[in-house]
Amino acid sequence: MAQVKGIDKLVMAEGFNLNNLKAVIKALNGAEILKSAVKTVGIKKEVIVDSFMKAIESIEQGSELEKKIPTDVVKLYNDYVDVIEDKKVGLSSSIVGGTKKRDGEPLVKVKGLRAKNEFGHVVGSQAAKIDEMLIKGTNLNDIVSAIGSTKGRVQSHIHHLRTVKGLTVEVDKDIWIIKG
Repeated sequence: MAQVKGIDKLVMAEGFNLNNLKAVIKALNGAEILKSAVKTVGIKKEVIVDSFMKAIESIEQGSELEKKIPTDVVKLYNDYVDVIEDKKVGLSSSIVGGTKKRDGEPLVKVKGLRAKNEFGHVVGSQAAKIDEMLIKGTNLNDIVSAIGSTKGRVQSHIHHLRTVKGLTVEVDKDIWIIKG
């Protein structure tokens, strides 16, 4: 599977802290919502970030599992998406490492969640951009260009809209559109 586009830029961003990422991943793994834990030992930081991003994206939108995602995980994921999508140059200073809980685990302080579109996708994310384009009707290549990803990513999202969200996504003369 291809690496999430923009990971290189993210790990070089001002404020990127591998220890904070590992603390957030520990919270995510501890929440027992993933099929398999995200590994953080003996792996390049780019691979750790990629695995973290894909783990969050693998959780079904609107599900009970999504509601169990720790707030610090959501905040860090959203910050990463902002950097990858060029909405921010550096990472949020609202994520502060080093504070300790009584049991010795690092505590990551965070601020609020981001808005979601009518299908439950984070506004400004690749998923939301795909949604917007499918509402208007467009071909797959235009979507791929707009989000800077692959045709497989777009097709996977269309499959998600059909199977998980129960939407009708039709294609006519290479134009894909969400039908009401």
